[in-house]
Amino acid sequence: MWVIISTVKTLQLQSWHDQMFDKIIFVGIKLSMQTERTMHADTGESEEL
Repeated sequence: MWVIISTVKTLQLQSWHDQMFDKIIFVGIKLSMQTERTMHADTGESEEL
């Protein structure tokens, strides 16, 4: 997760990269949510994000 946060901070300095920034945020959030669900499914937990 810290990788996404540091990527966000780097891209915030490059405002001309706004479109790429939005895509990375969207994909990053989507991937982290899928990973959380997979981990919960593996351990049998059913916590909602």
